[in-house]
Amino acid sequence: MAKIAVVVDSGLDIPAQLLEQHKIAQVPVLVHWRGKQYRDKVDLGLEELFDGIAAGEPFPTTSQPSPGEFIEVYEPLLDQMGDEGLILSFHLGSSFSGTYASACSAAAMMPAGSVEVIDTQSLSMGGGWQALAAAKTLQAGGSAVDAISIATEIKKNTGVKLILDTLDFVRRGGRISYLQGLLGSMLNIKPLLEVRDGKLSSGKKTRSRRQSLDMLLDEVVADCRTEDGRGMHLAVGHARAEEDRQWLMEQLTQRLPAARQLPFEVGVGIGTHGGPGVVGVCYYQQSGN
Repeated sequence: MAKIAVVVDSGLDIPAQLLEQHKIAQVPVLVHWRGKQYRDKVDLGLEELFDGIAAGEPFPTTSQPSPGEFIEVYEPLLDQMGDEGLILSFHLGSSFSGTYASACSAAAMMPAGSVEVIDTQSLSMGGGWQALAAAKTLQAGGSAVDAISIATEIKKNTGVKLILDTLDFVRRGGRISYLQGLLGSMLNIKPLLEVRDGKLSSGKKTRSRRQSLDMLLDEVVADCRTEDGRGMHLAVGHARAEEDRQWLMEQLTQRLPAARQLPFEVGVGIGTHGGPGVVGVCYYQQSGN
């Protein structure tokens, strides 16, 4: 049986202990700040980034890893696995980042058929769930076809919903126009964003933090097809909003007691564009789980 490895980029936000447990290799997303290049989750964390911006330091920009940086991960893995080795490489949705395209460029430089690049069409743990399921399937003795099949099924059933506490980071990162960002700040609008058809769209809006948290909770619960949350896998993440994340998890436990919850912290990829106060849930539901 061919040896198979799983690779992800750090934008999928898979917690470090799960990367290690399931033997998943990670390529960091890049952050350009203070005239330097940093690697997400390696050289730079959100606390340092947010503190620097609050102190008046220049706003950072993010970029995808280069094809060469993917090759630096691919080559050693293929060397270890031998001629029959195969890499399944899962990445941020192609509509959100150039990471998928960069990975495809790197794969084209490797031996034919040795790397299969998967567009998760999602953000954060919305894509992370797919990679984790593939890795678990492989560890259980499944084939590459099995791993890709279960990841594809999860992709079809994944929801990603998040709330922002400020529109300033979105505006400064160029994700919405200056006028929209200014208007939102003046009216204290708290938007709910969701990934739909591989793209980020704006849903309902409120004018208070508590209302936005209630809205996020209600939206996730409404998407559950079982009364007690059976079969639901909920990854609940945040950026400098630990108390709100904890409250949300407690509420989800009360309303969906049979659901499985995974806490995580978003990386600088989402943190840079969403700002402090981001809280989100990436989830999917399977029958019989």
